[in-house]
Amino acid sequence: MLIYAFNAKTNALIQLYVIGVFIAFTLSQIGMVKHWHTELAAGAPTGQRRRIRRAQLINGLGAAATGPVFLIVLVTKFLAGAYLIVIAIPLLYLLMRGVNRHYASVAREIAVEDVRPVGPSRNHVLVLVSKISGPTLRALAYARFLRPHTLEAITVTLDDEEAAQLRRDWDSADLDIPWKVIESPYREITRPILDYVRDYPCSGPRDIITVIIPSTSSGTGGNNYSTIKARYG
Repeated sequence: MLIYAFNAKTNALIQLYVIGVFIAFTLSQIGMVKHWHTELAAGAPTGQRRRIRRAQLINGLGAAATGPVFLIVLVTKFLAGAYLIVIAIPLLYLLMRGVNRHYASVAREIAVEDVRPVGPSRNHVLVLVSKISGPTLRALAYARFLRPHTLEAITVTLDDEEAAQLRRDWDSADLDIPWKVIESPYREITRPILDYVRDYPCSGPRDIITVIIPSTSSGTGGNNYSTIKARYG
């Protein structure tokens, strides 16, 4: 992209290289100054303090030498392409901070707590139904086997005629299971289901919602359904 944007002109591209090099030099030197300051604040032995202060002075002089070069090149070559650095570095910084926050959040979620987690108090089971078929009936039977606190079949309708036919089939099957129809005016399936699971009324923070999805592929085990646990706590 840079080669195309700068028409492969070395004189233009070299400025980005110079800026990248000197900003790396400057930041690394400043980082070392901070590192030595931390070492001194932590109470380094008396015999090492003089060496640390000497290293801190050298790194400070390095930052003072490379920092002005970075600023001069940035200002003088700003319109020649250096402005890309001003845009790219903050964006990359925000991106990496976001990635870091994501991994920190995942680490907190999977961390082993001092107190073992308590099991769920109630299990609410939702079975996704698109039509009355063998896999659907087996999934409903499996849902009953879980002995849930509540059991409900849900269907996302995209077509009124198809929904009416499914209602007739459902009534004919006489399954004695509550059936909820979710309308989707924008012909989406996943989002209405996720919204319904998110807003499902639970009686306590230890309730769990289990979503069962019938499948037409039996696999090696012969089970024509898959389960997803959602909203625990």
